[in-house]
Amino acid sequence: MVADPRNVAVIGSGVIGSSWSVNFAIKGYTVFLYDISTDSLETSKEYIRTNLDHLIEHGAIQETDAQNARRHIHLTASLEEAVSNAFFIQENIPDKLPIKRETLARIEALCPAGAIYASSTSHHLITDIAAEAVHPERCIGGHPFNPPHLIPLVEVSRGEATEEKYIEKAVAFYRSCGKEPVVLRKESIGFIANRLSMALFREAVDMVRRGVCTVADVDAAVTYGPGMRWAAIGPHMCYQLGGSGGFKGLLTALGPGGDALLNDLADWKSMPKDYLDEGQTGVLEEMEGLPDVIGHTEEEIAAFRDKVLIELMKAHEKI
Repeated sequence: MVADPRNVAVIGSGVIGSSWSVNFAIKGYTVFLYDISTDSLETSKEYIRTNLDHLIEHGAIQETDAQNARRHIHLTASLEEAVSNAFFIQENIPDKLPIKRETLARIEALCPAGAIYASSTSHHLITDIAAEAVHPERCIGGHPFNPPHLIPLVEVSRGEATEEKYIEKAVAFYRSCGKEPVVLRKESIGFIANRLSMALFREAVDMVRRGVCTVADVDAAVTYGPGMRWAAIGPHMCYQLGGSGGFKGLLTALGPGGDALLNDLADWKSMPKDYLDEGQTGVLEEMEGLPDVIGHTEEEIAAFRDKVLIELMKAHEKI
């Protein structure tokens, strides 16, 4: 078996796998999208069509680009067909360790020597996923943010046995797809972005539970406040631009007030079970009260989200 440097295998045809496939195909790679379920593959066709249509609608690509992308995506229920000539394998199956290990074993028996296996896992360590692998040195984490074809971030992580040359090859590949890969220097549960997201969300939940604000207030505060700045530049750079003294000057100026805020933040360690119903009710109320330009159904809100993400990608020259 010989790897083709233009062939990419995507394992798992759900929302993430379908989105990855669109991303890779738009950049000219030949994609073999695999799923054990033919029904899932049929559903994936609709995901792919919708994703491409949205990109056309908002001027991110032309109809000819979409046609070329469709020709580059091959749906298959044969794992051998998917990986036998792939130089890069993006796995997106359910985040259950036994399933991932079993699938990796099947892939290793069928893929070319040197093929890189990248897992989209959102929390498992690559060391654990590749614990029984024949070639753990070629196994990496390639965690995207949903939807991958619209959000450039990929968190690249290494296991204990991962060789540096495969990290470098993965980074080069992701960059060729318009991604913004961030390489973790050491393994960490949840990687970078999920840890940051959960820290913010814990404080959001805590404020709602304490009656400080509503679910809608939290979302509005993030969307129209720091979220807008973070979409342009990160939190450290925001502080750098926050005052004449730069990053150090601003944090120094916060002084005791900053420490008082840190000491008042939530620090509980498990999600309050009583918040599940309260949070869900709050989200439904928020959906009803959103501006019409955003929408009031999940479909309308998702379409607005995608429109904004496409414009952000244009601004960052990632598409």
